[in-house]
Amino acid sequence: NTFAYVAGMAIERIEVLPKTGMIPVDGLAHAGPTDLLVAMTFHPYRNDVIDAIQLAHAKGVPVIAISDSLASPIMPGALQQFVVPVGNSSFFLSTVALTALFEMLVAFVVAETGTTAVEAISEFHLRRYELDVYHDAPSEVAVRVTSPEVG
Repeated sequence: NTFAYVAGMAIERIEVLPKTGMIPVDGLAHAGPTDLLVAMTFHPYRNDVIDAIQLAHAKGVPVIAISDSLASPIMPGALQQFVVPVGNSSFFLSTVALTALFEMLVAFVVAETGTTAVEAISEFHLRRYELDVYHDAPSEVAVRVTSPEVG
């Protein structure tokens, strides 16, 4: 969700699957080769994610697969594969490395989109200042976002 939120500041048409009341394959009903599915699952691997990736492959939708092993069932056929360590000493998965991966992916999205993405992010934050969402006045950091040439 955080990846979709942040990347959505830069580019349009980012959706999180599944949406409320749906399963992941429902969100791929209108997907095609010009779309991209970023999918992830970790051991024990979820069948609904595997099914969504199989449908994406059948529809010609490129897939970026993120999992904890190259042996994960979502890796075969993926345009790009990322293996992310999620193990730790507690019962739950660690999301530290996953968060870092998503931050890197967003940076690539912005870099590939160029000044259009930088302007969109700047407008997003300036709109929030105008709507009084933030407590403080715009900082130099927000101003600097509008000036660099990216791409």
